[in-house]
Amino acid sequence: GLFPPPEIVDAVIETVISGRRYESVINYKRYHVLEKQYAIFPQKSGTLTIPKATFVGARGRGSVITSRQQVQAESKVHRVAIKTIPASFPGEDWIVAKKFSLSEAWNVEPPVFRIGESVTRTLTMTAAGLANSSLPPFSSLRNKKIKIYMDPIESVVKPDEEGIISTN
Repeated sequence: GLFPPPEIVDAVIETVISGRRYESVINYKRYHVLEKQYAIFPQKSGTLTIPKATFVGARGRGSVITSRQQVQAESKVHRVAIKTIPASFPGEDWIVAKKFSLSEAWNVEPPVFRIGESVTRTLTMTAAGLANSSLPPFSSLRNKKIKIYMDPIESVVKPDEEGIISTN
């Protein structure tokens, strides 16, 4: 398709906006805009190189009276320094997100535990600027005194002004 995602070694690339079309007026000229946005998630530290994007198209109506004029544009190459996980970090899951939250909700507040009756606890992990594939899995909850049944995880990824928001 038009504007495929960039090919970057050691990075996961997810499409944020696949093809938003709109018109814009710049210096009294009307432009038709096709916007695509990608989120890039480096998988290792070091220098990440984002290659240039090239567009080749035509403008004009292309009828017998008028001809179409070829236009071309290209972006710059970008290099980004990706830092490593600090040696002083004591945890297991390094979460690189602009914002992160973990919340819980019970079907009854406060929860009431009775023999033979179920209680539902919903855990929600939300990260801004992070792919949901990069969110750590929920720990297995075990307790010898109760039976625990886990529902499948519902993952949601939605575009945001600053990239994407992932929820599990």
